[in-house]
Amino acid sequence: MASLKTQELSESEEMYLVTAVMLTESGVEEPIPLSQIAQALSIQPVSVNQMVRKLAESGYVNYLPYKGVEMRPVGRQLAYRVLRRRRLWEVFLARYLEMSPAAADTLACRLEHFTPPDVAERLDRFLERPSVSPQGLPIPDNDADEVLPPSTPITELPVGLKAEVIQVELEPSAAAFLQAEGILPGIVVQVAAVNSQGALLLRVEDRQLTVAAEIAQNIFVF
Repeated sequence: MASLKTQELSESEEMYLVTAVMLTESGVEEPIPLSQIAQALSIQPVSVNQMVRKLAESGYVNYLPYKGVEMRPVGRQLAYRVLRRRRLWEVFLARYLEMSPAAADTLACRLEHFTPPDVAERLDRFLERPSVSPQGLPIPDNDADEVLPPSTPITELPVGLKAEVIQVELEPSAAAFLQAEGILPGIVVQVAAVNSQGALLLRVEDRQLTVAAEIAQNIFVF
């Protein structure tokens, strides 16, 4: 089996592993069809077949003919380490350079391959250990084997409890309203009260905001 410490992966090989893991994050079950990897990378299926066979020979994945690819632990861990670097850069670019989440992701996708582990650790400390990217996706721990996105609606939190916003699943105008009020991934909020109709009074930093139950149930926290 390939060793995390002794074998260097090319940028292309890393992208295949990261793409496979991101597909599982989005709900695709293993074995992952090669056609879905090809679509995600905008390349021909024959190229995916060749690379997957190479990664299988190196011990990073299992290739199941006519079914797809399964991640092996060593491949999954490598992918999460790359994703960690990407999402830390996304936070930096969005927070300090005021780039949009989409633009930050595009640039971070380039930076992830050239960031040494010690630089990633320094970046993590500088950013005060963020747990989610600007797009609401989880930032893996340094030695994470698996990351499962949290999925607790804020409506399930007891009054008085603080939690970090992980994801907001609303149509654009409603999401933009919440963002303008300071409710977005990475922000800590507190449930101050719940009225008889189920609306939540949320405390965000030094402000308070009332959110209807049908909106609040689409705000997910960790």
